[in-house]
Amino acid sequence: MFGVIVLILGGQTVASLSKEVTRVDEHIATQGTIVAQSVAAACAEILRGKDKHRFDPLIERVRHRLDLVSLAVLSHDGRVVAHSDKSRIGHVRGRPRSVGLVRAPPSLFSLLSGPAIYRSRAPIVRGSEPLGTVELTFRSHELSRRIRAQLLVVGSMGLFWLVFGLLVAAAFVRRITRPLGELTQVAQAVTVDRFADVDLAQPLGADEISALHGAFVKLVEDVRAARLRNQALVAELESVNAGLRERVYEVTADLRKTKEYLESVLQCMDEGVLTCDDEGEIVRANEGARRQLSGFSEPYRGDNVGRLLPDGEPLLEAVQRAIAQRASETLELTRESAGAGPPRTFVFNAYPLSSAEGDELGAVLTVVDISERRVLDAQLRRHDRLISLGTLAAGLAHELGNYMHSIGGYSSLLVDHLEGDDTVIDAKRVREDVATIHEANSRAVTLLDRFLQFARPTRATLQPTDIHAVVQEALDMVGYRLRRAKVTVDTAALEGDCGDVYVACDAQLIKQVFLNLMLNAIDAMADREGERTLRVRCDTSADTVAVELEDSGEGIAPEHLERIFDPFFTTKEATGTGLGLSISHQIVAMHGGKLSVRSERGRGTTLRIELPRRAADADAEGEDGGRDGDNG
Repeated sequence: MFGVIVLILGGQTVASLSKEVTRVDEHIATQGTIVAQSVAAACAEILRGKDKHRFDPLIERVRHRLDLVSLAVLSHDGRVVAHSDKSRIGHVRGRPRSVGLVRAPPSLFSLLSGPAIYRSRAPIVRGSEPLGTVELTFRSHELSRRIRAQLLVVGSMGLFWLVFGLLVAAAFVRRITRPLGELTQVAQAVTVDRFADVDLAQPLGADEISALHGAFVKLVEDVRAARLRNQALVAELESVNAGLRERVYEVTADLRKTKEYLESVLQCMDEGVLTCDDEGEIVRANEGARRQLSGFSEPYRGDNVGRLLPDGEPLLEAVQRAIAQRASETLELTRESAGAGPPRTFVFNAYPLSSAEGDELGAVLTVVDISERRVLDAQLRRHDRLISLGTLAAGLAHELGNYMHSIGGYSSLLVDHLEGDDTVIDAKRVREDVATIHEANSRAVTLLDRFLQFARPTRATLQPTDIHAVVQEALDMVGYRLRRAKVTVDTAALEGDCGDVYVACDAQLIKQVFLNLMLNAIDAMADREGERTLRVRCDTSADTVAVELEDSGEGIAPEHLERIFDPFFTTKEATGTGLGLSISHQIVAMHGGKLSVRSERGRGTTLRIELPRRAADADAEGEDGGRDGDNG
């Protein structure tokens, strides 16, 4: 009760003092602001003149009116023009950021220790022109006096109510202490489970205690009943626990068998499998890992994955990236053999390993030695080149044979015409035969040039190139053909998406690809009725740049789609050689890109050129150049 009275009186005291402090503080702050504004108005007249000594009487009047701490008059540029402390005149303080009251309301505890400090700022203006600022700082003892008076009144009232409360509490406690003591003894007997010592029929004195006694009697009876139910539940729970223990034993045995089975399967795998923690230290490794890494290292528990191969830091970094990003990582490493054998190539796949709660446990690392596979792949590529070369030779022989037969036939006719009487030579027929021979020979020469270009492609000189500029140059070069064929060019999707996008390529070779594809599109729309449109689109990502050429021609038949990149295959029976798309496909592949086609009969064709979006360097050019020569 004493505590309650103290809390009530304390709360009322704090609330009353807070309200009084706020009211008095606002009154004093308002007075300070009014004084600051009055001084600012007087300073406007003084600053207008040249007699700066007129500030001294003004400062003295303010000092007599307030308990002045400091009074400063600042010009518009922040320089101190006048100050109650004359040593500060001429200092530069900078422009003030605010006007009015610039101090938070004081706290009760700070006011008990001394007077409150107030600081006000008022602008000095003349008309609408700002001249400077007045900064006024003063003390006030009024709040401290008000608080001490309030505390004296509240202390007197608190002392009276405390004495009165103590007297009332003593009488109240005396009346209920005895019955509560008896009730406490009964409660203690129940607490220690001595229900036989509890006399529930014994009456207790006061009415309130009697009501409490009745409630307690009911509680004890309920506890007795609950105790019996709990005993039954305990017996049932013991039976259930025995069944659960037996089930856990069975599940544990099944898990042990499953673990042994999985370990047997893991050990039988030819692919190397290792598990490591989040620091890259190996936890388990199967026999396949030892076989795959034979000749380099013997993976064992506690070793780090970065030491599986010489210079294995990239492998450790790939494992840590997989764990951090929770995504699989694939890494291919080639290292020189310890002996005199050829270099060996390994493919590592790192998969993050997490617990059921999502916590990072480490990673699962698989390793495969693909050195023999690479040798077989190289042999297959050489075999494919030989097959392709045979196909090219057969196609070239067939095409050249056609032109040679034409040249031979017309040359025989020309000899027959020239063997007669010299005066009876049909000059017109001779000119026609010679023109036919020249045309057939020109086609044969063109075919040979394209065949040589396909068989021995030019080495690509990779440099950072603006792909938008290359496409635009190709469009300008076929501009006459586009206007002649009445083809509308739509490049709206090219301007925004491919602007200032660079790829590593040989600009001349890539321009040749776009020229070939654009000319094919124009030819495809030559016999098309209605609107003829060539749309050029661009699609960029972090790694690639894709340019699409879509025409509104007749499209390509489904049975021809798989063969359009084959050498000497053409749907232009009169003018095509079948090498344009093959050469374009080879140039794009030479740049590490991809050339693909989509077509629907009667609705046009779309050719998509994808190129890597990366900067070229000397090493990359050398590697790409060597690789291009091998492909030839």
